[in-house]
Amino acid sequence: MLNFVERRRANFLRNTMPLRAFRCSLRGASAAWIGVSRIMSQYDIIEVMKRKSKSKRKTVSADRRMQILAEFRHQLRIFLHFSETAAQKVGLQPQQHQLLLQVAGAPDGTSATIGYLAERLGLRHNTAVELSNRCEEAGLVQRKHGEDRRCVLLEVSAKGHKVLESLSIDHAQELNELGPRLVRTLTALKVLQGKRSAVRRDHEV
Repeated sequence: MLNFVERRRANFLRNTMPLRAFRCSLRGASAAWIGVSRIMSQYDIIEVMKRKSKSKRKTVSADRRMQILAEFRHQLRIFLHFSETAAQKVGLQPQQHQLLLQVAGAPDGTSATIGYLAERLGLRHNTAVELSNRCEEAGLVQRKHGEDRRCVLLEVSAKGHKVLESLSIDHAQELNELGPRLVRTLTALKVLQGKRSAVRRDHEV
């Protein structure tokens, strides 16, 4: 069936050409239109296949990313569980252990104030005060005043150092075993993100 453009062209040819020439021209136009239709159909098929392939790659990439993140979170949970259990074995609450570690591990020139500890532990100021009080009562830390008498600093006591040193050795051994798996997981995530960035740059070009 001829479309509107073909009908107009056919009417023009009918009025200006002999009958035989008109029929030959009409057959040629129809054949040409069929050829164009086939080309367009093939192009549409290719485009649909490309979109499906692109959508499949996105789905596979998203699934892989979730698998890597799930594995990384699992490994973190293993380490955190180990850390909490190790602290409880020596009579510490996990948060007490974390406070001791932050006080002892403060960089040179950094004062272990309540504000500093609250920031490092992700606690509110009042919660950090209560936690430091419990540590002081347990003999793990002691308070001292800085140059500004209003500023209270914390330092680890001899008892706290002994407990913390024991825990640190155990944690270092655990990380030595778990570390390679964490590195492999992070590397896989980095490679996946690199591929995603490369594809995005190709599309922008």
